[in-house]
Amino acid sequence: MCYVLCAMCYVLCAMCYVLCAMCYVLCAMCYVLCAMCYVLCAMCYVLCAMCYVPIDTP
Repeated sequence: MCYVLCAMCYVLCAMCYVLCAMCYVLCAMCYVLCAMCYVLCAMCYVLCAMCYVPIDTP
């Protein structure tokens, strides 16, 4: 299940970068959304990394 969420995460993140790139061309207000997007993306990578770590480790 974790791998599925992780894969979805990467897809959303990739879409985010595309939207962000379009954003720079279209509008300045987009910078705020873009920043939020990067934060969510970073959190996503952290969760994804935790996902690979076994739970039973001390």
